[in-house]
Amino acid sequence: VFSIDCYECTSVNGDNRLCDDKFRRDLTTAMFISRKCDFGYFKGTHCIKLKGRRADGTDITIRQCGDYDWGRHCGDIKYMIDQATETTENIDGCLEACDTDGCNRASSHDQFSRILTAIFIPCVLIWIQH
Repeated sequence: VFSIDCYECTSVNGDNRLCDDKFRRDLTTAMFISRKCDFGYFKGTHCIKLKGRRADGTDITIRQCGDYDWGRHCGDIKYMIDQATETTENIDGCLEACDTDGCNRASSHDQFSRILTAIFIPCVLIWIQH
């Protein structure tokens, strides 16, 4: 991947409803080509979504670009707040990295796709049997 188009936003306790799940797909994206991002100058190759709860109990959703495939995992996640001071915080939640344009959108779209598939396949099977 030479560059990628990712959603970039942060929401703390729902203060940015456009960023939270249910996420609006019309939120503008930022192209990350040789752009200063959280970790310096690079060409972003992955989109990242982090959703969880901070130690102080606040809910947080972060969507941003990244230059590494962090995979998918849930649990205690150490998130770098400030690279210069190496300030981190622990978030109990889930992190997902993906490598296609706009792929760090809300999971509600994926649930909708699953529901359509669950309805469509039985209808096709019934139609084939007749």
